[in-house]
Amino acid sequence: MQFGFESDVAKEVMRRRNDGKTARTQYETDWEQISRIYHPNRQGFASTIRRDRDNMGALYNSTTLTTARNSVANLYSALCNPANVWFQLETADPELRDYGPMKKWSAYVSDLMLASFRPGVSNFYSAAMNLVADFGILGTGVAVDEELYGKQKIVTQPINPGDCFIFVDAFGMVTEIIIEFRLTIVQAARKYGLENLPEDLRKKVGEKDQNTAEYMFLQAIQPNDDFVAGQLGNNNKPVVSTHVSETGKAVVKQSGFYEMPACAARWFADTGQSYGRGLGFLNLPSGKVLQQMEKDNLQAAGFAARPPIVTAGTRANKLMQQLRPGALMHNGLSLQGQRLMAPLLTSQTLPISVQMTERKAKEVEDGWHAAMMALSGSRTGITDLEVMERIEERLTLIAPFMGNFQTEALMPLLRRRFAILYRAGQIPRPPIDLGGQPLNITFTSIAAQAQKASGAVTARRFINDIGGLAQLDPSVMDHVSTHQLVEALAGAGLPVGIVRSQEDVDRIQAQRAQQQQLLEAAAVTQQGADTAATLANAGLLEGTQ
Repeated sequence: MQFGFESDVAKEVMRRRNDGKTARTQYETDWEQISRIYHPNRQGFASTIRRDRDNMGALYNSTTLTTARNSVANLYSALCNPANVWFQLETADPELRDYGPMKKWSAYVSDLMLASFRPGVSNFYSAAMNLVADFGILGTGVAVDEELYGKQKIVTQPINPGDCFIFVDAFGMVTEIIIEFRLTIVQAARKYGLENLPEDLRKKVGEKDQNTAEYMFLQAIQPNDDFVAGQLGNNNKPVVSTHVSETGKAVVKQSGFYEMPACAARWFADTGQSYGRGLGFLNLPSGKVLQQMEKDNLQAAGFAARPPIVTAGTRANKLMQQLRPGALMHNGLSLQGQRLMAPLLTSQTLPISVQMTERKAKEVEDGWHAAMMALSGSRTGITDLEVMERIEERLTLIAPFMGNFQTEALMPLLRRRFAILYRAGQIPRPPIDLGGQPLNITFTSIAAQAQKASGAVTARRFINDIGGLAQLDPSVMDHVSTHQLVEALAGAGLPVGIVRSQEDVDRIQAQRAQQQQLLEAAAVTQQGADTAATLANAGLLEGTQ
C-alpha cells in the first residue's frame, strides 16, 4: 500500500468513524453534564464545545468532586493496586496446579508479568487511574497498550471516550475501535515520516504555524479479515491498525498486532450497546440538585450580606459608589429628610437549610459507595471476622461491575503482556508438556479476595460453632476434614507458597510419622535398658547375689 495518497481504505475508515459518531451522539449530552459535576477534565464531548473549557468555576460544592475521586481511588486500590499482587497465573487442571514444579513455574511467570507493569517498563499504573475514572464515572474506559520497539517499554495510553468510537460484534464484545487525535505538522512528520504524509500537509512544512496548527488523524484498530497464518506482511497478524490523515483522505501508516491492543471496559451496557453508563449517570440528578442548592444558598447569603441599594436617581447612583462600612454619606438625605438610598429588603433566612444540603450531600456519597472500602466511623474493637463481613457486604453492590472491568480491561491487557513476554523469550518453558492445557488468570486483588471471602467467612463461622460443640463432645472433630478447611480459608486469596501442596503435606507427614516411630522405638529400648539396670541393682537378675 502506498502511503500519503488518497485511497479507498482511508475513505472506508472515515465512513466507519462517521457511523460511530452517529451512534455515540445519544451519550454525549449525558457525558457532558456528568463531567461538569464529577469529572471536569473530561469535558467537550460534543463537537461544538471547546475541549479546553474549564468548568471548575461553575461548581459551588466540592462534595461531587471529592466523592467521585474517592470512589475512583477505592476502585483502583481494589482492582490493581501496585502495592499488592493483584493476579496470578495458573493452569485449569487442579491436579496439575498443585504439582510442585508447575506451581513454582506459575509463580515465577506471575512475578515476571507483574514486573512488566512497573514504572521501569510501563506507565500502566498512572494510566490505570484515568482508565478506572472513565470506567466508574462515565461508564466507559478505553486504553491502548503498545510496545515501543528498541526502548524496552510498553506504553498504556488511556483514551478519552469522546475521542474514540467503539463497535461491538453480535455477542456484544468490543472488536473494533477508531481513535481521533490531532497533530501538528512537526508531530505528524516525526510520528509517520514526512514522506508518508499527504502532499497538502507536506506543503505546510516551514510555515509559521507548523508547530501550532493541528490536523485530524484517525487510528482504526480492527480485526484483520484477510488474516493468513504464516504469511508475510501485515496479513499474518489477526489485528490490523490503520492510521489515516483526514486531510487528503490518505493512509499514512499501517501495521498489525498479534492481539487486540485496545480495551474498552463498560460499567453497565445493555445488549448491543457499544458504550456503558457508570455511577456518574446514576448520580447525575442528585449532583445537579446539590450544586443548585448550594448556589441558591450562596446567592441568598450574598443578598443578605450585600443587599442591592435602591436609589432615587443619578445623584444617588454617584453616592452609591462611595458606600463602605463606617463612611459618612453626605447628601444621602433630601431636604425633606427622605433617604435617597435604601437597601432592598430580602429574606434574613437561607431558603435551603443546612440540614437539607447535608442530606443531599449524603445522598451523593451513598450513591458513589464512598464507604466501600473504608471502615471509618465504625466502633472500635471489631474482630477480623466482622471486618471481612462488612467489606464483603459493601463490595457485593459493585462486584458485578468490577467483574466487568476485570473481563473487559485487565484480562485483555494481561493476555497481551504474557504474549509479548513469551515472544521476547523471557518466559521459560513449563516444567512439563501442558499438552494444550490452557493457562488461566486468577485475580487476587482486594476486590477479588473480598468476593472469594464468603467461603472463608463461612469456614470461620463453622470453626467457632464446632469449637463450642467439641468442648462438650471431642468426637465431633472426627467429622471435620482439616485439609479441606485449610483450602477454604486459603481461598480468600493468599499468595502462592503460603499453603503447601498436597504432595509436600504428604511428604512432611510421612517424615513426621517415621521420626515418631524412631522416637517410640528409642523410647522402648531406653525403657528396657532402664528396667534391666533397676533389676540388676536389686540383685534380681541371674548371676547376682
